[in-house]
Amino acid sequence: MEQAVTTRMADRHILIEAKTSNFAVREVLDEALTLLAEWGVPAAATGSVHIVLAEALNNVIEHAYDFRDGGRFSLDMTLEGDRLATVIRDHGTPFPEGTPPDGDAVALGGPTESLPEGGFGWFMIRELTEDLSYEHAEGCNALTLRFLVV
Repeated sequence: MEQAVTTRMADRHILIEAKTSNFAVREVLDEALTLLAEWGVPAAATGSVHIVLAEALNNVIEHAYDFRDGGRFSLDMTLEGDRLATVIRDHGTPFPEGTPPDGDAVALGGPTESLPEGGFGWFMIRELTEDLSYEHAEGCNALTLRFLVV
């Protein structure tokens, strides 16, 4: 599989499958955003979904697969009314201690040199989602992110 493959599971339920590569996240995001527009999700809500999915999918590439090409991952999206449920699955390294980071706000005071390199992503993910959950079972990571899309 060289590019993202989309399967329509139902009217407003799709599954996008891909393998890690330089452009995999971009392909999956492009497909997801196109579908959200087709489903009539407002642009303001789509923007938040885009930010969260980009961060979460890039984390899969960077942390679960350590930038290795060829790792399988998927994005499952279901829209029911004004609620969007997304599930990102991969078979890479699970979260340490079996749970996603807390995503505490990073203190921005002080000199620029003292700011951390990372630590902003999980704060954004938690702020922009209505709910999230994580499960690791039988070698599969499943991160569920829920959004209110009105």
